[in-house]
Amino acid sequence: MVHHIPAMSDEETRFGELKRLLRRFVSGEDRSQRFVREEIGDLLEQRFPGGAGFPDAALFEDLEVAVGCYRPEGGQVMYDEEQMTAICAAILSALEALP
Repeated sequence: MVHHIPAMSDEETRFGELKRLLRRFVSGEDRSQRFVREEIGDLLEQRFPGGAGFPDAALFEDLEVAVGCYRPEGGQVMYDEEQMTAICAAILSALEALP
C-alpha cells in the first residue's frame, strides 16, 4: 500500500516528516517492518525519487538499502534493529545539521 504524502514547498517542512519518522524509529516508538517499509520507504519514494533533492547521496543510498533489507530480527544480508537504528540516527543527525 502506498500512502500519498502531500507536496511541501518549504525545505524544513520537506525534511520535517522524514525527521519525525526517523525519530519514531530511533526512540523505539515503532520499529516494525511495516512502519519502515510503508512509512519511511513510501516517503523516500514520493519525496526523494532516486535521491533527488536529498542533501547527501551516500546517506540516501544507505537509508534506501536499509529500508529494503530491514528485518527486526536480522538475518543474513538483512539489517536488524540495531543496524537500522544506527543508520536512522546518522541520517537524522545530518538532516538536523542542515541550515
